[in-house]
Order: sequence, then C-alpha cells, then structure tokens
Amino acid sequence: MPLTQALVVTRNYEDWEHANVQAGIDAYLAEHGVRTDWFGIAGGQRGHEDLVGMLFAARNHRLYELGAVDCTTATNGPDAAAEVVQLGLVGTAAPDGTSVIVGVRGTNQQYGQMYYRPEVIAGERAAATATPDRIEQLIAEHECCVATCWSSA
Repeated sequence: MPLTQALVVTRNYEDWEHANVQAGIDAYLAEHGVRTDWFGIAGGQRGHEDLVGMLFAARNHRLYELGAVDCTTATNGPDAAAEVVQLGLVGTAAPDGTSVIVGVRGTNQQYGQMYYRPEVIAGERAAATATPDRIEQLIAEHECCVATCWSSA
C-alpha cells in the first residue's frame, strides 16, 4: 500500500498519561504480536512533522532515515518511572489480523506539541479504528503499570 493511501488514526493524551499509554501499547503488542521491531526516524526538524509525513519525506526526499527508536523516562507514580517510547513505530496486527503500524510521538514543548500521540497507520478503515480502540481498552486495564521500551534490533 502506498503511503499516500494510508489511513492514520491519532489519539491525543496528556503528557502525564505517557507511561499508562505505553503500558497499553505494550499489552496490545503482547496480545497481537510484533511483525517488525520498534524503529525510529532520524533527521533534523522532526518536531515539525507527523509520523507519516516523516516516512514520506524519508522515502521521497531523503530528509529522514529510518533509525533507532527514541526512548525517554516517564513518571508512573509518586516515586516511580518507566522507560517509554518517545518517537517510534512498530509493525503489528489489527484485531482482525490486518497488518498495521503503531507509532508513538511524545510531547515536544520546543515545537509546541503538548500531547503524547499514539498513531495507527493502516490500509483499511476498520483496522485503523479498531486498533486504537483496543489499545485504549488496554490502557484502562493496565493503568499505572510499568512499561518497557523495546529498541530496534
């Protein structure tokens, strides 16, 4: 499927929800499997682009390259923190088995992005909406859990 035909569903979460959202994504990946390892996007000016825009620019204009996933630490309790994905993508399956990419984009106050944004990139609308719906259910089930960040191999 060409990137120009990809459907993207984005959800915005407050920055303080970062660890909970990561725990929901981790649970989703455990449930539906990982088809590609986590990977990131390397290059300047990443704060101005959305994930699909960066992938498109990497392929067509060589402005970015695929690289290692960016991780950071997020608070998940009064005295606890978890390693979470700040900028990364991972291939997995939608609940119906369709291939999708789950991407996450952390806050970047320098560029005015104040929300943590998980994104699902898919070729079909049902997969693009069912995946974040299931992740949201798992966020609620795993709230306040410690999350793990997988780096690309």
